[in-house]
Amino acid sequence: MCGITSILCTGFVGIVLGPTALGLGLSARRRIRASNGWRTGEGMATAGIVCGIIGILLSIVYLVFLIRNPDFIGDFLDDLTSTTTADRRLQNA
Repeated sequence: MCGITSILCTGFVGIVLGPTALGLGLSARRRIRASNGWRTGEGMATAGIVCGIIGILLSIVYLVFLIRNPDFIGDFLDDLTSTTTADRRLQNA
């Protein structure tokens, strides 16, 4: 669950949940292999590892993007709350 959430909540939440999913997945795989077949779920553990890695990578890319474009969030919110129509923007261009 941490791995999927780290992908969906890319950014500051993903940078925390991604390594958590990676650690839990690796720990689960070790415990499953040590149980000599008594425990199952190696596929789920592998999925957690993969989702954790993807979440970490997406979060890093997103955070680098925010560092390089610090006004992105403000501009995005301004565009959401703006009442300007597309025709008016084209006239000013």
